[in-house]
Amino acid sequence: MTAADSGFEIYLSTVIPAGVASIVAILYFLPQAFPAYRLRWQFSPALLLDMARYSLANHLVTFLLQLPVLIIPVLVINTALGPAAAGIAYISSMMAMTTLLIPAAVARSLLAEGAHTVEHLPEQTRKAIALSFGLLALPVAILAVLGPVILGLLFGQVYQQQGSGLLVLLTLSALPASLIAIYVSLKRVRNQLRMLIGVATVT
Repeated sequence: MTAADSGFEIYLSTVIPAGVASIVAILYFLPQAFPAYRLRWQFSPALLLDMARYSLANHLVTFLLQLPVLIIPVLVINTALGPAAAGIAYISSMMAMTTLLIPAAVARSLLAEGAHTVEHLPEQTRKAIALSFGLLALPVAILAVLGPVILGLLFGQVYQQQGSGLLVLLTLSALPASLIAIYVSLKRVRNQLRMLIGVATVT
């Protein structure tokens, strides 16, 4: 089996469950939630073009925001530090990224609520910021203090010595990252995607 085959299998393992879940949601859960819902086929080039522009812009923003953390192991492996250091950087960054799940979830909730009630967006934004920081405080504190110890227990002393600094730095970055996530949701609600792409490129 080649690397290309393995990569394609990983791709399929992600796409197939998502496709099955989408079909089940459309055919079963939507009619359950909205009894008047009926699936109808309708082809509208203008609507498809508008959706394509919005989706591609959002995918680009998501990619740009995730790029700094994802590229760290690649940068390390292409330096004199080598593959071993890249592995340490990858493990440290993946541990720290668990804290980013909280602001991401809060930001998605803000996007969903804001899209339905735009007039309440300022109030919802304040609540989202308070909720994100409130939920982040304890996990960030625990991982920043105990993360290096956990890193050593799970992966060894070398990981603890060489990966602790990166782990703590990325863990603390979850706090400003929560503000960025909420800002991104605000711009998505207001359909200001060009400005959002520029901000994502800079950050």
